[in-house]
Amino acid sequence: MDERIGARKQLYERYVRGLQGLGLGFQRLVATRYNYAYMPIVLPSNQLREKVYNDLLAKDIKARRYFYPLTSSFEYFPADTTRKAHVPVAASLADRVLCLPLFAELQSHEADLVIDGVRKSLR
Repeated sequence: MDERIGARKQLYERYVRGLQGLGLGFQRLVATRYNYAYMPIVLPSNQLREKVYNDLLAKDIKARRYFYPLTSSFEYFPADTTRKAHVPVAASLADRVLCLPLFAELQSHEADLVIDGVRKSLR
């Protein structure tokens, strides 16, 4: 397990280095011991998140619109008691977060293709 976490950590750090200077938010999820299971980036808007998502998908790179939609917007919450209005920060982040591929078997050159795809999409 430690070896797999170490491999994901190296890829996570590669992403951070490769995407620096683009004005993206990097959200490291807090845990007692971080396992580098996710590589979320926060884009300035939902429209830009969708553009990057679709541009990557066109290159057969499968990113995920993670934490979207918020569970508070699911149908089983009645419209008059929806919690979405009470969690504006979470709603904003859910609309702008994109998780890039991150798994122990991902090769460095594959991560570089993802980085290049994000950079080109944001130009």
